[in-house]
Amino acid sequence: MDKQIKTNLHGVAMSVFGYGVLITGCSGVGKSDLGLELVDRGHKLIADDFIVIDNASHHNIMLAAEGCSKHFLHLRGLGFINIDAMYSNFTSTMFSSKLDLIIELSTDDNLLNKDITQPLMLKEDILDIKVNKFILPLGARRNLALIVEIYVKYYKQLQNGYDAHHDFLEYAASIK
Repeated sequence: MDKQIKTNLHGVAMSVFGYGVLITGCSGVGKSDLGLELVDRGHKLIADDFIVIDNASHHNIMLAAEGCSKHFLHLRGLGFINIDAMYSNFTSTMFSSKLDLIIELSTDDNLLNKDITQPLMLKEDILDIKVNKFILPLGARRNLALIVEIYVKYYKQLQNGYDAHHDFLEYAASIK
């Protein structure tokens, strides 16, 4: 029996510093607002709400916009906006990207008090591929767009062999 190679997910797919990022979370948590903030900071929208996840290569998962969802983002209280038309540059969106990272927005207050010695990154299985995932706890006055950018930069450092979190914990253990 063939394994499923395509599925649809709810979230916002972005390209942040060239990395494919899927922002997930409960309905109404602010995924689209965060996506708009990231576009305003110069990153690219791939899709909002109607995201195609494709594992045709069996190695990499691709994020893609589906049909009429290309260029559009939904804002509660306003409706659908066309990002390319609004930003007048036709470079604020793209049609697809490799999925590098999932960032889940969470309203779980316990995460804000999480044991700081725990690993920062989790894994989520999507179409039989493990994808790196961060949980981003929401809190008052947090600059979520900046934090997403930092998560992506941290992920890039991990890809290049450096783990600042682990490095700090080793240093802290050595001075006890």
